[in-house]
Amino acid sequence: MQQVGTRELEQGFGDALAAAFELAVTPAIFGFLGWLVDRQLNLFPVFTISFTLVTAGYATWKLYRSYSDRMDRAAAERRAAWRAGTWACPAPPPPGPPPHRAHPSVPSPGPRP
Repeated sequence: MQQVGTRELEQGFGDALAAAFELAVTPAIFGFLGWLVDRQLNLFPVFTISFTLVTAGYATWKLYRSYSDRMDRAAAERRAAWRAGTWACPAPPPPGPPPHRAHPSVPSPGPRP
């Protein structure tokens, strides 16, 4: 059981690193390519800005869609588990009144007459 949790945690770190790389480095690479095109055509900020913004927008959209799809699948799995009756529920509380827990600084009322 411990190995499954560790594997999922490591997979999560890997997914986060890939998303960070995709959101930071990919627009930078396309911005550099835009800068090279601008330098050849003497149109300095046009292609640099447009390549960077289009790539950043696409990477953001792709990350959002991936996250949204994973959340939809997880919700469908939870619904299916709920309908099948295999939903993990906490144990019900024991019957009877809850125990009285007075604050330590409050004196006990003493015996009743």
